[in-house]
Amino acid sequence: MKKELLILYLALFLIKFNIYAQEEPCVVNKHITINSPFFFNSFQEGIVVFSDTLKIRALLNYNIITDNIYYSYDNDLYSLDTRDIKYVAICNYRFYFRNTFVLQLLYNKDIKLFVSRKINQEELHDKKGAYNAKSPNTVGSDYAYIKTRGGVKNLRKSNNDKELSINCYYKIMKNNKLYPANKKTFLKLYQNKKPEILEYIRENNIRFNNEASLKQLANFCENL
Repeated sequence: MKKELLILYLALFLIKFNIYAQEEPCVVNKHITINSPFFFNSFQEGIVVFSDTLKIRALLNYNIITDNIYYSYDNDLYSLDTRDIKYVAICNYRFYFRNTFVLQLLYNKDIKLFVSRKINQEELHDKKGAYNAKSPNTVGSDYAYIKTRGGVKNLRKSNNDKELSINCYYKIMKNNKLYPANKKTFLKLYQNKKPEILEYIRENNIRFNNEASLKQLANFCENL
C-alpha cells in the first residue's frame, strides 16, 4: 500500500512539475506596453559579468521603457547599477552599457553590431502604470509585475494597456569606438573595399534600419 501511495505521490509531483516547466523560457515579449515593459515574458536566470571578471547569477530581465536591466531579489525588483559591469548575459542574449544606454549585441566578429531601443516618450504622457518595483541604484520609473512560482512575470496586455512604439538604433563598434550603423560608417571602416561594398549594398537592397540586412552586410565585409 505504501508503495502505491509513493508512486501516486511521485506521479502527482511530476504532473505539477511539468505544468510549471511548460512555461517556455527565454520567450521575447512582442508587445511592449506600460504594464508589460520587459524584453522577456518572464524573468530568466542570467549572469552579470563585472569588469574584474566577477560573475553573479540572478533572475534578470531588460526593461525597455526605463532602458535598464532589472533583477529579482527577495520578491522585489531592482534596477541594476551598471557601473563596473562588463555585460549581462540572459539566455542567448548579451547586453552591454554605453553612456547609460542598453546595447544588445547582435553580431560579434571583427566588428560588433548592436541595437539600442527607445520608446516614444510622448506615448507615456498622461499614462500611469502600477508601481511595485524598487530602484535603489538608478533613477527611473518602475512598472508592474505579478509573482508566480516561476519568478516574476509581465502583466499581459489588456484593452487599457496600449502597445508602445519602439525605435531601434543600430550601432557598430570597432576598436572600442561606437559608430552609427549606416553606409558612411561601413565605407569608412572598409575604405579599401569601397567599390565592392557599394555594389553589394545595391545588389542586395541593404536596409540600414533592418537587423537582418545589417548582419548580412557585416558578414560580407568580414569576408572581403
